Parts: sequence; structure tokens; C-alpha cells
Amino acid sequence: MNLNCEIVQDLLPLYADDVCSAESRAAVEEHLQSCESCRKQYARMTQQVKEPPLPPSSEDSRRFRKGMRKVRRRWFASLAAVLLLIPVLLLSFHQYRGEGICFTNLSDVWRGYRFLSLLRDGNYDSAFDLLDSKTAWNERTDFAYSGCIDPTDYSPLTIDGQIWYCADWTRYMQTVPDTLSGAPAEDFWQTLVQHSQFGIVLISSDAYRMLLRTGQLPSGEEEVPEEISRKSVSDPSGAEYELLCFPGSNCTADEYDLFSFSWDLPIVPESLWQQMCAATEQNRTEFEKRASCYLEMGYDAWLCASKEQFVASMQQFSSFYGSISRIRFRGTWRHSDSAAPCWQLEYDLCFSGSSDCRGGVTIFSGSRLNPSGGYERLSQRDNVLNAFLDIISYPWYTPYD
Repeated sequence: MNLNCEIVQDLLPLYADDVCSAESRAAVEEHLQSCESCRKQYARMTQQVKEPPLPPSSEDSRRFRKGMRKVRRRWFASLAAVLLLIPVLLLSFHQYRGEGICFTNLSDVWRGYRFLSLLRDGNYDSAFDLLDSKTAWNERTDFAYSGCIDPTDYSPLTIDGQIWYCADWTRYMQTVPDTLSGAPAEDFWQTLVQHSQFGIVLISSDAYRMLLRTGQLPSGEEEVPEEISRKSVSDPSGAEYELLCFPGSNCTADEYDLFSFSWDLPIVPESLWQQMCAATEQNRTEFEKRASCYLEMGYDAWLCASKEQFVASMQQFSSFYGSISRIRFRGTWRHSDSAAPCWQLEYDLCFSGSSDCRGGVTIFSGSRLNPSGGYERLSQRDNVLNAFLDIISYPWYTPYD
């Protein structure tokens, strides 16, 4: 049966779905064998087309969004934990080393920066209030805070029948008995001279000869190959001693008398200790004379006069040299020489009219701030920086001048 193309194309859907009669199927197949146009039409109808996935139900969509939110929250939490861990590790490392910003000096670093920022902004009154006025007052009115060494704190020690006095900061003396003679005395002198932290040592002449004989007297260090500076001295009783200045002590024994070194010695003979006690009493008398001026004035009046002096000095400095233009934190170190917890802070400073930070200021921070000078980066003296350091390092009023 020959069918025309129109009839075949009408039958193609039924043929494709296999719902036409056997006669119609045979006629369509016969036509498709001879008609290329209808074959293409049939191919297009039977071509498989991928159906798009059905959208998920509202419940599935809700669960999917909730799961994705959990994943995002956990991912952000993990990222935040890693980002927080980095500064925690750095702070812990600096805390262990005793330098750099760490847990226990964050407030100190902020306080030092605030002090300099107030000076930069011309708020001199508030900057002065951050200074440690209580300690400054005690240092001027109480001899115990003056920093003078008190020889009465020394401990007596008898060595081969001669009485010596040991400074309280001589740490290794704590296990030494009160009396030494013979081999223990020789071992003591060896320990004393080999303790390199003492740049200056006074020993008996007999002990010196013993150390030379046994080879226990060093002649220098690898970093500083200079030989030891030595001077023979004697006290009024005729006892002979050797004053040894080791490399790195920045002294030469021939340049000074024995008494000028006494305050730096770890151990002194009784005669020298008695001279130190007499000098201390004289210093105490002079100190109390000066302290009476402060006490008569009173703390509040002294503090008010100090603030007025500080503000006037900073205003004069600003009008002549200009103000701070930039503050840059340089570093901080634990100050181990202080009895109370204290940090040494360093800040680089630039002043108006200069693009370079020529140096900086050193501030000690405990309960309050105590500026104590600074540092320079130039070979020549920087008048601007040094004028600024003079003002903040000595802000206290002196009533007896």
C-alpha cells in the first residue's frame, strides 16, 4: 500500500507508540523504506530526550538547606579557631621568651602607646597622670627607696681568719658556711673569680697567688680576648688585696681607688665594709636633708607643681620643635632587675618636620609608667629627640633648687 507523506506523518505518533493496526504498521514501514524525509521525522520523534530532575519536595529542600547551614557554620568555626590559634601561639611564645607582646604585657603596651598619643595630641595633663608619681615621691622622701646600697644587708663570712662581707645579691653564697679555711676557702675563691657575671672582684693576695699557681685564674673570654686588669691594694691594717677587672666590665683598675669600686664588689673585707657603712650614713644624712624639703611641701602640692612644670616644658618644646608625628611600637622585654613585675617598652618616634624616626623612647611599665630616656639611630646628637627625652625622663619638681 502506497501512502503519501501527510498520511504517514499523521500515523507516525501511533506507530512510534505501537498502538496502530498491523496493516497501518506495514504500510508505514513500507513508506519509511523509500522516503528519507519521513524517516528523519520518525527519528526526531523517537530521539530520547533527558528529562530534567523533578524538584525536591519542600521537606527535602528544607532539610538540604539546614544541612548546608550546619556545614557552613562548622567551616567558619574551624577557620576562626585556626585564626585565633595563631596569635595565641605567638603570645605564648613571647611569654616564654620574656620579650615581645604577650599575655601579661598587653595592657602595658597599650598604656605606653596611650601616653605617647596624649603627648602627640597635646593633652599633657592626662599624659602626666599616667606617670608613676608615688614611686617618684618615695624615692625622694624614703631612704629605703633611694636605690642606695645598704651595707648592713651584707652577710659576714670568715675566710682563713679574716672577716669578709658578702652582698645580698651574691646568689651562690647561700650555701656557703659562715667559716672557710683550707681547701674549702680555695674552692670559694675559685668559684668567685670564675663567676663571670661579676665584672669586678677583690680577693686576698694569697688567694690570687693560689689561683695563679693552680691555673684557675682566666685571662679573658673568647669574645673579649683582653687580659684582666689588676691592681694591688692594701687597707690601713696592712692587709694586701688584688683588685681584678675582668673583660667586659668597662673599668680599669689603675684608674680608680679601691673605695670607688666597693659598691660593685660581690664581697669586701671588713675594713672596706666599715668605710661603706660610714659613707652610707653620710648619704643618709644628706638624703634626709633634701627629703625634708619635699615633706614640708607635701605630696599633693609637689605633684601639682610637677604637673605644671611638665605641661609648661612640653608646651615650650612643642612651640620650638613641633610635636610627635608618628609612633611606632618597636618591642618589649621583661625587666628582670626590678623587684615588682615590670616591662621595658620601646617606641620609635618621628617629630613634625622629619620623615625619619631618628630614635625612640624607653618606658618602664609596672603599675604606672616610668620613662627613663631612650635611644638614637644617628651618629650625631639629635637635639629634638634629646630635648624631648629630658622632659619626660625628669618631670618631677625639685623644691630645694
